[in-house]
Amino acid sequence: MSSFMSSFIILIAVLVGVTVGVASLSVAALRIYRERRTRERKEEVAEQVKEYLEHLRNSRPPRQKRVDQGNDDVEDTGHDAGQRAQESTGQSASQAQGTVRQDADQTSATEAEPWATFHLGSVFDRQGEYDRAEEAYQQVLDSEHPEAAPRAAFNLGVLLEERGEYDRAEEAYQQVLDSEHPEWAPKAVFNLGVLFEERGEYDRAEEAYQQAIDSEHPEEVPRAAFDLGVLLEERGEYDRAEEAYQQVLDSEHPEAAPRAASNLGLMLNKQGKYDLAEEAYQQAIDSEHSEWAPKAVFNLGVLLEERGEYDRAEEAYQQAIDSEHSDAASKARLNLGVLLEERGEYDRAEEAYQQAINSGHPEVAPKGIRNLRGLPMRFPERIRRG
Repeated sequence: MSSFMSSFIILIAVLVGVTVGVASLSVAALRIYRERRTRERKEEVAEQVKEYLEHLRNSRPPRQKRVDQGNDDVEDTGHDAGQRAQESTGQSASQAQGTVRQDADQTSATEAEPWATFHLGSVFDRQGEYDRAEEAYQQVLDSEHPEAAPRAAFNLGVLLEERGEYDRAEEAYQQVLDSEHPEWAPKAVFNLGVLFEERGEYDRAEEAYQQAIDSEHPEEVPRAAFDLGVLLEERGEYDRAEEAYQQVLDSEHPEAAPRAASNLGLMLNKQGKYDLAEEAYQQAIDSEHSEWAPKAVFNLGVLLEERGEYDRAEEAYQQAIDSEHSDAASKARLNLGVLLEERGEYDRAEEAYQQAINSGHPEVAPKGIRNLRGLPMRFPERIRRG
């Protein structure tokens, strides 16, 4: 019996050993597979870059265009470069130009390769092949190209942020900042501010927004100042928020400035600074922005009504209605109905409520129905007149 048990134990041990061995082999095989797949992907990207470069060589126009920069011309290296070579070496113009053209072709290929890889990364990104996009962007980063690498790092940061890999996204954005690129570094630090704010890291967000503002980038400064204003307002730092919004207004940015004026008006109204709030609303209205002007004139109507300036409030509501903005116009119709009802202008109130109902606005229309139904009950003399 003991001999049988000994044999059984030995058998179990052997089976366990085989299982462990198989598991070890499986782990090793998986690691080898991953390494091979990574190499294959890099080779695929390299091959596609090679094909793209070959296409560039075969079909390159007299003045190349950078892949990522629209119509920004690459510096011409043809005739003028040949003339310089002749002056410095004493070669004939044809010999010099031939030598320079060879050098220029090599330089162009070296210059084009990071952009070609960046382009492939963008294609992979759009197609949802994020691992391959990341590998392509990383190859561009490794090239240390002064233009392509910062842009690749920025795109990589966006990709990683969208995937929820926030620490790695932060690292990618930091690489852009370290490049000190005048275009992409301000964009990256603004994105960092948004990332930090969404994670509740408000002090770091404020620092990032301020860094974007300090960059003096014409697009990122107003965006960063606006977001900083919102952050400070939510923290109750109203004076600093007002300064941030004012900075946006001073930029006269066609999108950010009207939005900041509208926000500033609401904030000042909430603080009871009605005259200043009215001025801010008026700035948004004067911009004639399709989104923020109608919202500001509606809010101005509310402010004027609360102050008892009913004629001016009616004018503001009518201006919001005339804008035909889907949200502001609908709300203005309802509020105008209430204002007219309180002034005893029941027929006009009824008309305004009906317009609010006809708007189909999910919030406004049901209130318009209730107000219209209640109108005879609140003023029974209308029934007798009918």
